[in-house]
Amino acid sequence: MTYCLEEGIVKIEKIKKFELQSDLDPTKVSKEDHENNQQDRNICRANFQLAGECIWIIQQLSDWCKDIFNNEAFSERIANTLNFVLSHLVGQNSSRI
Repeated sequence: MTYCLEEGIVKIEKIKKFELQSDLDPTKVSKEDHENNQQDRNICRANFQLAGECIWIIQQLSDWCKDIFNNEAFSERIANTLNFVLSHLVGQNSSRI
C-alpha cells in the first residue's frame, strides 16, 4: 500500500509538471512527451486503485478480526503509511499537487 501511494503521488507530480509545461508552451511538447504523460496517468490510476484495494482489505480485516489492530507493529505501520500520504498531500512538505 505504501509503495502504491508513494508512486501514485510521484506520478501526480510528474503529470502536474507536464500540464504546466504544456500550458506555458505547447510547441515544446513532443508526441513522445504526450505518450509518456498518458503512460504516467495510467500508472497513477493503477497505483491508486491498488492502494484502494489494500485499504479495503484492511477495512475487511478490521471488521473480521479487530484484535489484529492490537498488534503494535501492524497498527504503527498503518498509521505511518497514512501519515506519510497526508503529509505529502497537505503537510508542510507537500508538493502542492
